[in-house]
Amino acid sequence: MANILSLEERGERDEQFIREFVNNGGNSSAAARSIGVSEASASTTGHRMKDRLSKDIQNEIESNMRGFAPKAVEMLKHLVESAESENVKLHAAKDLLDRTGYKPTEKQSVEYKSEVEDLSLEEIKAQLDVLNRGWLQDFLKDNNLKLVDAEKLEEVSEELRNRLEILHTEERGLNYDH
Repeated sequence: MANILSLEERGERDEQFIREFVNNGGNSSAAARSIGVSEASASTTGHRMKDRLSKDIQNEIESNMRGFAPKAVEMLKHLVESAESENVKLHAAKDLLDRTGYKPTEKQSVEYKSEVEDLSLEEIKAQLDVLNRGWLQDFLKDNNLKLVDAEKLEEVSEELRNRLEILHTEERGLNYDH
């Protein structure tokens, strides 16, 4: 049966996990084992804790890194002053300038131009008509339909009326014969 921890105990356990996770290079199973999780469940528990505590882990990493900032600045200053390679000196000097706010501005220009931006209204309508006709043709084909003009429709309607009239006439004649 799992141990039930108080909120205070859970908070302490979470803090210990975060420290262990950051100090061991990001191994969640090892961090879980270091806070007393069994070998059998260390992988699962460690993964869950890592996901749940990801923001706190990130904060701990940033806090640890801030502690190295003064040493890193001293190292860059040392390289600028005493490195033998001109390339190393140049890069160290650039890094120092970047970190002290003297980084050159990076200008980027992104321009997007759509295919229809320079088209006239008539050209856009023509393209839409082509797309619409293509869609209509596909729809008619998919549904086994044909498109006819009004004159053809009137001819077909007239033919159907004639045939229906003939059928009615024949039915009346058959009914009188009986």
